[in-house]
Amino acid sequence: MLTANLKGPEASLTLGNWYYDHEQWAKAIENYRLAIKGGIDNANVRTDMGNALRFIDKPREALDQYRIAQREDPSHEQSLYNQGGLWAFALNDSKQAVAAWKMYIQRFPKGQSVEDAKKFIAEHDKKD
Repeated sequence: MLTANLKGPEASLTLGNWYYDHEQWAKAIENYRLAIKGGIDNANVRTDMGNALRFIDKPREALDQYRIAQREDPSHEQSLYNQGGLWAFALNDSKQAVAAWKMYIQRFPKGQSVEDAKKFIAEHDKKD
């Protein structure tokens, strides 16, 4: 069994990741919350929970998780990048997306998604 040798928050995290990988978003969220409640709280867990929330059309809750991830670990690249994507494609606010992705580029100039962020900014940044 997947969690045979695990207990408590470790089992919840393992189950959360398994459900996430199998696109069972609600169960992933439930288990990530249990892991966090049990003391496993880090930027990766928060970002994955944010993604799962986004996939069940809860973008504001997803944004909260990405922001918590950034507070917990400002060097966590994906949680900052995901904020831009959330603003751009789930919340349909290109101004906020541009702002988030400009911050992403500033903080992670060699980040894995810099070119995508730059492309979006070039297409949507309004010059006053």
